[in-house]
Amino acid sequence: MKSAAIYMRVNRNLDIRNQELKEYLNACDNLVKAHPDWVLKETYVDIGLGRKAKKCDEKLLEMLDAAYSGKIEVIIIPSILTFTRNNNDTLSIIRKLKEKGVDVCFVKEGIDTALIETDLLIKVLSSFENTRRASVAEGTRKRIRENFEKGVVRWVNIYGYRPGWVIEENEARVIRFMFDSYADGVSTKEIAERLNEANVATPNGAKWNPEWISKMLQNERYVGDVALSKSRVEDYTSHKVIKNPNLVKYIKDNHEGIVDRETFDTVQEIIAMRAATNGACMYPFYGFLKCPKCGMPMVKVNLKGARQECVWTCGGEGKKEMIGQRTKCETYLLPDRILKEAVVETFEEKGIERFSYREMKRNVKKITLSDWEAIEVEWRDHSTTIHPLHFSQPRDALLPSIKNGMINGMPVYRKQRLLDGFENWQRTARGYRVLPPITGNIPRVVKPGKE
Repeated sequence: MKSAAIYMRVNRNLDIRNQELKEYLNACDNLVKAHPDWVLKETYVDIGLGRKAKKCDEKLLEMLDAAYSGKIEVIIIPSILTFTRNNNDTLSIIRKLKEKGVDVCFVKEGIDTALIETDLLIKVLSSFENTRRASVAEGTRKRIRENFEKGVVRWVNIYGYRPGWVIEENEARVIRFMFDSYADGVSTKEIAERLNEANVATPNGAKWNPEWISKMLQNERYVGDVALSKSRVEDYTSHKVIKNPNLVKYIKDNHEGIVDRETFDTVQEIIAMRAATNGACMYPFYGFLKCPKCGMPMVKVNLKGARQECVWTCGGEGKKEMIGQRTKCETYLLPDRILKEAVVETFEEKGIERFSYREMKRNVKKITLSDWEAIEVEWRDHSTTIHPLHFSQPRDALLPSIKNGMINGMPVYRKQRLLDGFENWQRTARGYRVLPPITGNIPRVVKPGKE
């Protein structure tokens, strides 16, 4: 008579565990009954399928000690997928057991190590290893998806918080400094430089960098929200993490935020306006600057052949993409640097110390062109300010009434060259495409042929 033992590894979930135990025991008992010369001595059960949890192997190690010492001659396992956590461990254990004269039977797969050669067993196990990994990956994915759908938030270490969403005030001050600085127009590069100059420590001891700060500025957890399933593992073989286009759930006010919602929303709008994937940078005037002809939002484009001059023009409306097809307004071009200079001076006249997108949101209702030579700023306190635009050189004359005044009196050949240049720039602007936003409300204004 041969002494036999059953070994199984079952799920942590109580309901699933009970079902698995019932199924596994029935399968193993049937195999024992089919072999009258076997006597069942012991049943070993480990709970958990974790890849790194050594506690999941306590009963396995206990069983192996009994087998190596000659107390067990046959080991019955419901499935090769639940024996060990990887193929190498399985092969190593089976080799040692065969040396000790211990047979291993995998019920589900119908494998008996007493009847199969080691080389063939390696090929079989390699095949089952892929099946095992796919099965575990799918089970993990399913469990995570179910938790997300229930709104269960898994804690992950995050700068500024401690477990239980307890705010760490020293780190929270750094977070608020990042958000406030960016909302006031400071770039991520400048923020990183200031933090490094102040010797502010990072979690891993490295230097602050713009990429890291950019990711932190977009983390909704700093405002108290949680977006579930922002990323996912592409497949179980590469373990490559990719962005998930479909959020499972967005939980608002899940915990106490470090920054206020107004500041967070302002930062997200600035990021969207500055994003390279959105085409031309719309920062900081998109949404405030209105066309004087039709009242639609103006958009910014980059001109070829004008030292990459950035200019604002009517963005029009409708389903068509090309600006020249979206608007019937005359193609006027307002240089961005001249507009910004005028708006900054208007802020100073109004007594607002700092010009930034955040201050514009708080104080400005809209900005329009007045007689092509000035801007008219309508404030939220219902007052209005008209401020002249300052043109210093002929190539600044991209507006209808300014153009003739600045180029009259020039030699004919230079005047014609400038007029030809204006027409080329107008064609360039009309050829830009206005595409729907990827996120938020900021459209993508891209060059012809680009996405």
